[in-house]
Formats: sequence, structure tokens, C-alpha cells
Amino acid sequence: MDNYYSATAYRFNPRQKYNQGHKVDSVITIELIKTSSQGGLPPAWLDYEKRLPLHGGEGDRDASADDLTTEEVQQLPMRLDHEILRGVSYGDASWLYAFGTLAYAIGKVGSIGLAICSVIVFFIAAAHGDAIDATPIILTIVGIPLVLWGGGKAALYLGSNFIFNAMRPYFDLNRRTGMVTIYKGKGQVRAEVPFAEMAAELSLIRNHQGFITAYSMWLRQTAKPHQDIALSRLYGAIGSEHEARRLWDCLHTYMDINQPLPDLPMLEAFRHLDPTTAEHDRKTGRHPRQWRDLSEEAFKARVDAINTEQQQRFSK
Repeated sequence: MDNYYSATAYRFNPRQKYNQGHKVDSVITIELIKTSSQGGLPPAWLDYEKRLPLHGGEGDRDASADDLTTEEVQQLPMRLDHEILRGVSYGDASWLYAFGTLAYAIGKVGSIGLAICSVIVFFIAAAHGDAIDATPIILTIVGIPLVLWGGGKAALYLGSNFIFNAMRPYFDLNRRTGMVTIYKGKGQVRAEVPFAEMAAELSLIRNHQGFITAYSMWLRQTAKPHQDIALSRLYGAIGSEHEARRLWDCLHTYMDINQPLPDLPMLEAFRHLDPTTAEHDRKTGRHPRQWRDLSEEAFKARVDAINTEQQQRFSK
């Protein structure tokens, strides 16, 4: 194990004070602290298709060390494995990705919130005999975020090839080295910062009426020159605060080599290649194909149970 991880690898120490001197810049920004793993599994990474993640290989088998040694794999614009979580830059497609993710997040959150408000307004109007007159207004109010939700999803789906071809590496979270590598241009390294020196911030995006419509998460260097990265380039849109907290817990666990890898479908094929995780799975008797051998129905039932439990736990 000592030969696998670098001397700079991150090990969380509950007695150490992290992010000393770091201050958030806005009253609508929350600092997410480093803490012991709570088993956070963000919902966007609990997906049936993500159980077969090998980079260009046969997704239904375990990874081998050789799968990650080729230059092609090393230079992939996106990597999600036991060594590296890589966020991407979308280059010429940045505008399309930004529109799609923002519209999707605003529409999703807005649709749910306004739907609840509309039901209340409808019953109040019905009590006063104005239900028929109020219906067109209610449908318009609910329809706007629904259009944004659908339009954002359609933009990301229809423009997926354009977005994929424009991808470039933006940053790496490297579990083996404990470093955050930030890229510029077409893969040139701009900076390398120890993960221990990065603070996580959650920004609340509000509309002109003050309602929270979306969330954005950043990692910012606590010391000068204060390098920062947008975690949306790795994860995508964040629709709620509890989802953001699940994501941060998952990323912090991923970087902490005292902990096994988060138990995500997309990382299952790589678990035996990480020494800490392999030892944990040996001791606990975890089945190496725990996610991949589930039927689609059983998989989704398990994910529903996880989402329900974690939504309650991370909302506290």
C-alpha cells in the first residue's frame, strides 16, 4: 500500500484544522467542511448505465492495471476510476453546456416549487369560485419552468456529440497523489494544489424574487494564488442542498486514502485495484459484482432506498 500511494496522498485527520484563514466571499455561499465519511452517494452517480464504466474496454468485466496504462486512456478528456476523477472543459461547446445545465437545474427545481404553490393557489381560488379564471394563469406559471426543464435536457441530449468532441481536461482529483491538477488550453498543466489546501464552497443561485433556483459547488485554494475549480465540470447540475452535501462527502471520501472508495456503480470494476478498498472489501466480504449483477428492477429499488435514506440524512 505504501508503494502505491504517494507521500502527498490525502489522509483526513479529524484533529487537524483545515482551511485556516479561508473566508467565503458572499452571504449566499456556504463553506462545506472536511469531516469523517458519512457514506454520501450523489444521485447522478447512482445510475443503472454507470455500472459498466471501463474506459473503452468491456464494461462488464473487472478492470486490470493495464487498462489504465495506455496513453489514450491517460489523455481521455474524462476519467472516473480509482485513481482519477477528471472534470472537463467544453471549449467551443461551453455555451451549450452552460445553457443546458442551468436551464435543466432551474426548470427542475422551479417546476416542483411552483407546482406546490399552484395547487395551493388553485384551492384558494376554488374556494372563492374563481378556479376557472385562475387555471390559465396557473398553467402559464408552471409551464415556464417545465419548458426550461425539458429544453435544458433536450439541449444536452441533442448536442451531446458536439459537446463530447469539444471536451478537454479541466481538472483532476487524484486519489493516489492527493493532488488537484488544474489544466489550461489543450491539456497543459496550469497548477497543482494539495487537496488538503482546497476548501469546498456551495453557492446558492437565486432569481430576482429571491427563490433558490440552483446550486453551484467550487473548490478554492485557501492560500494565494487562490486557484479554483467548478465541480459542475465533473458532476453536472446540482438540484438541492442535500444533493450537494452528498456530493461533497463522496468526493472527500474518494480523496481520503484512509477510506475505501465510495460504493458507486461506476467505480465497482476498479475497487480491487485500490489497496485500501481491496483490503476493506476482503474484510467485509463485499461481493465484487454487487452492483453489476443486480437486475434493472433490483438496481433501481436499491437506488430508491439509498436516495430516500440519504435525502433525510443529509438534509439535517
